[in-house]
Amino acid sequence: FWLIQQLYYDEVLNKNNVRKIFLSQLKSGKIFLVAKINNQFIGLITLSTHLDIQNGKVGQIDEFIVDKKFRRKGLGKKLLIEITKEAKKLRCNELHLYSSFRRSKSAHKFYLKNKFNKTAFLFWKEI
Repeated sequence: FWLIQQLYYDEVLNKNNVRKIFLSQLKSGKIFLVAKINNQFIGLITLSTHLDIQNGKVGQIDEFIVDKKFRRKGLGKKLLIEITKEAKKLRCNELHLYSSFRRSKSAHKFYLKNKFNKTAFLFWKEI
């Protein structure tokens, strides 16, 4: 849970709600890849898929986090490589991810360095 809390650093998450959501996502087929050291989770990346009129089957990275203490050691790249393999197995044509403007500039540089294209804005509103 504390790893996910790092991803949503400016929000207080409810541990039970996160657990319920993750269990539901696992049952629905979402792919979770984790990195662990000494039974401690230090990295997480998740993949869901959807059909897109323009791009066909698309892989969507929904959560992607590496513990602050383990960043810049190649772990994020390894997780990204493995989730890309999973997306290819599922015959996805593209891999998408959203990254908030609140994320660090180094995270955005990481995505660009790993051949992601910056192509859109995400607009949302509370309802």
